[in-house]
Amino acid sequence: MTLGGLALAVGMLVDDATVEVENIHRNRTMGKPLTIAILDGAQQIAVPAIVATLSICIVFFPVVLLYGPAKFLFTPLALGVVLAMLASYLLSRTLVPTLARMLMAGERHVPGSERGHESTPDESTGSVEPAPGQSLLGRLSAGFDRARDRAFESFRQAYGRALARVLAHRAFTLGIGLVGLALTGGLLLVVGTDLFPSVDAGMMKLHFRAPSGTRIEETDRLAAQVEDRIRQVIPAEEVDTINDMIGVPIFYNLAFVQTENIGGMDSEILISLKPRHHPTSDYQRTLRKTLSAEFPGSQFWFQPADIVTQVLNFGLAAPIDVQVEGNDLDRSYVFARRLRDGMRQVPGVADVRIAQVLDYPTLKVDVDRVRAAELGLSQRDVASTMLISLSSSALVSPSFFLNPANNVNYTVAVQVPIRQIDSVRSLLATPITPPAAATLLQPASLRIPTALPEAPAETLGNVATVRPAVSPDEINHYTVQRVLDVEGSVDGRDLGSIIRDIRQKIAALGTLPPGMRINVRGQNQVMEESFRSLLEGLVLSIVLVYFLMV
Repeated sequence: MTLGGLALAVGMLVDDATVEVENIHRNRTMGKPLTIAILDGAQQIAVPAIVATLSICIVFFPVVLLYGPAKFLFTPLALGVVLAMLASYLLSRTLVPTLARMLMAGERHVPGSERGHESTPDESTGSVEPAPGQSLLGRLSAGFDRARDRAFESFRQAYGRALARVLAHRAFTLGIGLVGLALTGGLLLVVGTDLFPSVDAGMMKLHFRAPSGTRIEETDRLAAQVEDRIRQVIPAEEVDTINDMIGVPIFYNLAFVQTENIGGMDSEILISLKPRHHPTSDYQRTLRKTLSAEFPGSQFWFQPADIVTQVLNFGLAAPIDVQVEGNDLDRSYVFARRLRDGMRQVPGVADVRIAQVLDYPTLKVDVDRVRAAELGLSQRDVASTMLISLSSSALVSPSFFLNPANNVNYTVAVQVPIRQIDSVRSLLATPITPPAAATLLQPASLRIPTALPEAPAETLGNVATVRPAVSPDEINHYTVQRVLDVEGSVDGRDLGSIIRDIRQKIAALGTLPPGMRINVRGQNQVMEESFRSLLEGLVLSIVLVYFLMV
């Protein structure tokens, strides 16, 4: 944003120096010596220049009133402009007069450009004449300057005549100005609102979600087919790299890997294009239609890939995030589906989906507590045994091996091989550890002498039943409450108009049940907060500029 501020101010930075140099030339054409012309020229524009510079700086004062993410986004831009303008004024007071004294010493000005001075047709502009004995390049430069000055003088005289005619018809001119102002105000109803212009960084991040419960091996196979289809859509000479990340990272890497994957059925495909490529948005529209038709049952959407869009989303997975907040997840899901269907009808909204997966295939284990108690087992024994069998003993009873060769600790975990649990029948055959079996993990010297003989191990099928069901794969909370996120992206339309239509869809849902709320988050939330604070600062800036000029 600092570079953006410098790019914004690059045209204004030269104004102070340009005005001073022109004023020095004007004083030279009045017949003043060079040093006197430089001193007088600098003194005459000192106050107007500082007023103009401070007026520009005051325009960026509303940035001070920003808060939240927008403050950190736009403050560097404002500081870049303000500091550059102040530096420009300082250099125009110090460096420009010094360079003018050094570089203009060899120039000879012909008086006559000011009113009250006689001039010949060739000298009417007071242009710089070549000094005697000057080189060919110097004479050519002086001739070009004379021609340029004559053209500019003709333009200035034509502008003066037009201005005189306009001032002679003040009522008509004022009416035209008011009509233009009214037409400009009407553009507010036509021109949309966006927080930041779209950026084509040549990167796409495609999120591919296979049907719920798909094993990671099957997801890997499907992701390879999707990647092949992408290479068919995008020409090979435009593709740089394609990287896939399938499943969820291991627990100690989860905090360091930015991913929206929530299970083995998820895959993120990062596509990087070469510098000379067709518009990225065109490829995205083509891939949405192609992949959805060729992979039924799977979901596809594009996530923010470039750093600019990710920063503008401020940590959210999509620029449009409508949160359905409520205590009853099933009831919230009904409204979330209705809202999702309504958002798909809004022009300009793409990749509409519900972020959470609530239909993940699950096996429910119902323990018969009475029978388990008769066999000397409890609910906790069954749960601990299943946890060790399916997720290893690293969480329940962590054990470590110290390698004497390199003094490195290694985790020792016990887990049933996944290939041995390939059906419900094999799951029911899992032996349940008796309550006192934990002592088997202790050294023999710690055995309790009075320990009674233990009951033989029972299988899961003797104390429990297993039934298929579905359950949420993840549960998200925002400000303590459970939420469902209906997300979407922007395609070919301004964000403000899209949010206005989405709010109409929210209103069409009718009265919400008690305890349920629907909040619109994403870039629009930050945009509205920024525009509101900037509007307040704009009024204050107008007042400050008025006080400065008065």
